[in-house]
This record gives sequence, structure tokens and C-alpha cells, in this order.
Amino acid sequence: MRPLKTQMPRPHRPLAHTPTKRTTGSRAVVWLAEHLRRLWGHRFPRLGVRPFRFIVGRLPSPHLTELQPGLVVPIYPARVVEITTWWQGIRYEAPTASILLGWLASADRFFDIGANYGWYSYLALSRAPHLGVVAFEPNPELVERMRQVKQEHALSRFLVEQTALADAAGTAPLHLGGDPAHATLGDHPHLPATGQLVQVETFDRWCAHQGIPLPTSPRWVAKIDAEGFERKILLGMEASLQAQAFSGLVVELNEYTLAFCGTSAAEVVAELARHGYRRLEVSMRDEVENGFFVPAAGERQRRTSLA
Repeated sequence: MRPLKTQMPRPHRPLAHTPTKRTTGSRAVVWLAEHLRRLWGHRFPRLGVRPFRFIVGRLPSPHLTELQPGLVVPIYPARVVEITTWWQGIRYEAPTASILLGWLASADRFFDIGANYGWYSYLALSRAPHLGVVAFEPNPELVERMRQVKQEHALSRFLVEQTALADAAGTAPLHLGGDPAHATLGDHPHLPATGQLVQVETFDRWCAHQGIPLPTSPRWVAKIDAEGFERKILLGMEASLQAQAFSGLVVELNEYTLAFCGTSAAEVVAELARHGYRRLEVSMRDEVENGFFVPAAGERQRRTSLA
């Protein structure tokens, strides 16, 4: 949900989608582009702006694509997150995908909190076939699209929850922009509240309602991208964090979105540290604002001995 990362949404090249007339030539370009994208590992290499605009400008809207191996998903080229993930593949928010895939190899469940249209969920479903995946997303349009993909691919291990997570259950107004990716429960100064109330739940309470017990060792992985609500979500998963249920967490640490929700990146890091999670030192591009957290060495053994 990158459009909320700065004080005012800035023009982003992937949004410059002006579809050309659907001629035989443009259909051939799209077919060739999809063929090459699959050969390159369901992504494009760094080709520059002109090839990007040439190809993207010929995509229909929606465009049906094999987003991940074996998963055909519709995307809307004018939506920044959707076209960027389609183009970049695992380069998107690098090295987030690579780190997640390493964690998921030995995990039982993946929780995609703030799933958007589901890219990280689809990555996990495609690359980790043993895994149960849960996507939490309050935007009803995006939820419906994920549920359609689930139905069309008979993904019994994929659960799509139309709810937001926070530190208390209830309802909250959804702030939406023109792009469904421009969404937050926080009081964003440039996105008005729609009057649409969405269901809010805590993670621990949701697990209890689902009958999901805490694992006896760190077997869960979570990605949390909630446009400023990250600390509230962590407060609502206190029991799970205290039990060190997660072998890894990716948490967005964007100072701007956290600030209009009344917190900061330092407070998010401190909340995780309070439960025995340390932040990994990871080299990232400047625009990537994710933090990567794992249980501190020996912390689980210490807590077990004190129990």
C-alpha cells in the first residue's frame, strides 16, 4: 500500500497506465510479455521506463495473469501495488519476499495482515504448498477478489477474512482514496473517512474464535502492513507474541503513517522487544520501510524455564 507512505501521494510511474486500443499487435505484445515474464521467474528484470510503459500501456483492465506459478489472478494496471508486484515479482519491496520464503519453509501458518489484493498470500500459497495462509483485509472489493481466486483454484488452505486487526474488537471507519490500495483506519489527513464501517478484531481473539491453538515452538510467520496500525495490531496479539508463536514477522515501519495513528517506529520495535523479538540488520533500498523480527536467541528457553 505504498501510496500512503508520504505526506501527499506522489506520481508513481506504474500509475501511468493509458491502455492502447486492443489491436492484434497489442495482444501479441501482451502474450510475448507474459511468456517472457514466466521465463524470467514471474517477474521482469530491470528494463527501464520505456519498455515498462510500452508493455503496461497495452494491458487490458483487468488483466488476467499467472501472478505466481500455478495461480492466475486478475490485476488492474492503473493500481500501483498491483502493477508493481506484477512487474517486479520478488523484487517488490526487496528483500521482503526472499526473507519470507526462507521463513515459510519451516512454518505451519502465514498471516498476511493488510493483504491488499493478496500478492504476499499468493506468493506463500504458490511457493510453500504445505502452508495454511490467512489474509486479513477490511476492503470488501479486495476481499471479494481474493475469495474468487480461492474458489477458482480450490484453495482450501487459503482463508480470507474481511476484517481489520487492532488492539480492541469493534468497528471503525475506513479511510479510502481513489485507489483501493489507498486505505487506512487511521486519521489520514488526506484521505476522508468514507462512512463505511469495517469489522475490527484482535489477533488473539480471532485465533481463539477459530480454535487455533498456540504452537509449542515458533511455527507462524506474519506480514503486517496496516498503514499506521501496526503497533495496535501487535498489542492485540500479545498472547501470541508472549508465547513466541512467530518464527518471523515483517512489520512496516513508516514514520508518517505511524505518526497519524499516534505512535512511532521506535514504539513498534520496543513492543516487539518487550516480547523477546529482535530486529534483523538487513540491507534494503531506501524506499523499503519494512522491519524484520525474529525471536531473540535463548529467549524462548528462558521464558519456558520461568513458566
